[in-house]
Amino acid sequence: MKAVRIVKNTKKPDALQYEKEVQRRLDELGIAYDDESKAEAIIVLGGDGTILPLAGSPLPLLGINLGNVGYMSELEKDELSLLSCLVDDSYYVEDRMMLDIFIDDGNTETLFCSALNEVVMSKGAVSHMIDIEFSACGRVVSVYSADGLIAATPTGSSAYSMASGGPIVDPKLELICLTPVSSHSLLNSRSLIFPPFAELAMKFLPTRGKKAYLSVDGRKSIPIDNKVTVKIRKSDKTTKLIRLNGHCFCDILYRKLSK
Repeated sequence: MKAVRIVKNTKKPDALQYEKEVQRRLDELGIAYDDESKAEAIIVLGGDGTILPLAGSPLPLLGINLGNVGYMSELEKDELSLLSCLVDDSYYVEDRMMLDIFIDDGNTETLFCSALNEVVMSKGAVSHMIDIEFSACGRVVSVYSADGLIAATPTGSSAYSMASGGPIVDPKLELICLTPVSSHSLLNSRSLIFPPFAELAMKFLPTRGKKAYLSVDGRKSIPIDNKVTVKIRKSDKTTKLIRLNGHCFCDILYRKLSK
């Protein structure tokens, strides 16, 4: 690898310090970082929140964790010596499944955005639960009375879905995990796992309010009413993550969950 681009989270107090250290090491390795047009990869200084806006990039991402957890980051701050792996190509690129989210108003189906972690239909800041009709492959599965409903990728299984009681899934797998948030039904409180080719759909039912909210990867959020259906499919895009320290998924789980 001869050139990279550096993206940093400017809100991290030590981001500038580590950017300079990364630049110093890249200079020693003969890897350029000042010409984005020649970049073969993106080095991301931050946490998962810094990686998510770059999801789906045609360039592979190498995350250096400056945050708290950083499941998608490959290196910790004390592992910068491993950047030498970029010179002799002793690394590999892992493709992570993504989801495409469409808004269907009955006449037109429009792509809203793509997700690396999850798409969530939720009640927003209101105190009462909402009702969400959930369908898979064109058939209604159930109506959830809950605070919300999460459709997560394996990558997103260790984020909001996990916090809501969902399973942790090895990100090398391809599947869609549906997890209710604070379900008010004992039978509907469990997660459901679907194959990657399944088309899922969520529809807000106005039985307990006039509006719900749709959010993607905790970044993009819009209000949703009962006139539209949210459809979820596996995306043709993937997020490419550089792996170079030899850690397997179990290593990452132990390291992160024991913090």
